[in-house]
Amino acid sequence: MAVSDVGGSANPTVAEILIKLGTDPKTGLNPGQLQERLSKYGPNALPEEKKSALSAFLAYFWRPIPWMIEAAALMALVVGDLGDLTIITSLLLFNALLGFWEEHEASNALDALKNSLALRARVLRSGKWEQVDARTLSLSIMPACRLNRSNGNWTVCW
Repeated sequence: MAVSDVGGSANPTVAEILIKLGTDPKTGLNPGQLQERLSKYGPNALPEEKKSALSAFLAYFWRPIPWMIEAAALMALVVGDLGDLTIITSLLLFNALLGFWEEHEASNALDALKNSLALRARVLRSGKWEQVDARTLSLSIMPACRLNRSNGNWTVCW
């Protein structure tokens, strides 16, 4: 939902947005409103698409350079040179296994990094400030932002 859709103008005020969304600035969202908005707008996260290990491995055989190597292996098979066929297919398989392993390890490292950076937010829910997982943020939830680090004051920001 675009900001102009929420407030009715290109630069709506915070009060206009809160009125339009039905959010009380003193209490924030209650659990019912939160569930309704999460079901309507979805979680505050990008969807992750995981592909199977088999399809990731087979992808190493479906590219232009492997095609040329596969053609060379096919020619070695046609002429009956089993020595070259063995060497070519061994190198092709080794390349695919090495690439798959490196991609797998990089994916594991990225997952570990994502888990170590699990974002949390401080929000106003049912009149109380709470620490929540950032995935549970939804439209019109009031997060707290630290604006002044010297005195530690929190202020509401949208």
